[in-house]
Amino acid sequence: MTDPRIQRQVEAIIQRANQSPPIFLYKTIQVGVDSVLAGIQNTIPNFAIGPTQLAGLNGWQVIGVVPKTIAVTANQGFNHFVSNGGNVIAVYLLMQLTLTKENATLLRREIEDYVKSDLQAKLG
Repeated sequence: MTDPRIQRQVEAIIQRANQSPPIFLYKTIQVGVDSVLAGIQNTIPNFAIGPTQLAGLNGWQVIGVVPKTIAVTANQGFNHFVSNGGNVIAVYLLMQLTLTKENATLLRREIEDYVKSDLQAKLG
């Protein structure tokens, strides 16, 4: 049985989509990338965008990409550190789901999954 709080939020989102211009849900998906860090190749042998493909089939679209970086620093003596800047180790794909009165009921499962993950994030 689904939590009543989740069901109330899902119903509120669907009702809002039915009464107003399109509304949007957003989430991120992290995708690892090939990179070289301090001379060591960090290769992703089976690079795949499976989660992105599944999200696309469920109505989500990629609307932005944000790199996830790690700074590489080297000790150059007493209190002297040098940074090589940020090395991209992954990317966050910013995903959008557009809800309208025509599709909100059909996308109920996506809305429910979104509300569940949002609620879990808030509750820790």
